[in-house]
Amino acid sequence: PISNIQALINPQNNSFLVSKDELKAFNFIRQNSPQEYIIQSHPDNAQDNISPYVAFFSDRLSYLTGVKLQETHNQPLKERESKLKEVFSTKASIDFFGQARTAGINLFYIRKVDEEKLKFPIEDIWITKFYENDSVLVYKVDINR
Repeated sequence: PISNIQALINPQNNSFLVSKDELKAFNFIRQNSPQEYIIQSHPDNAQDNISPYVAFFSDRLSYLTGVKLQETHNQPLKERESKLKEVFSTKASIDFFGQARTAGINLFYIRKVDEEKLKFPIEDIWITKFYENDSVLVYKVDINR
């Protein structure tokens, strides 16, 4: 089974449904990546900024997730937010790889929506398409190179 949970509700009353395509992606991640992998969604993934659903459903730690929720618990986030903006502001895959490697991020969870498109084509041998369906792309970064 993929998952019995399809909706998240957080303290700020911002609930949302997780699509079947996303659930399939999370299932693939859980079954095909080491538990110690670090996953990261795009900073413009509003749902993941509200509630750490990517980390929850993938059962992987995240570099930065649930920012709004963490802010309510006075967690220091500025350094990670700044680093993540650097990662996603890169204009070439080699720079993206370098930033991801420095941050220790193994997987990037990218929904196929305009605001989450990367600013460059993936042309680096150390970044590979790990999973794809109609709604989601997951890239794997070989951070050990």
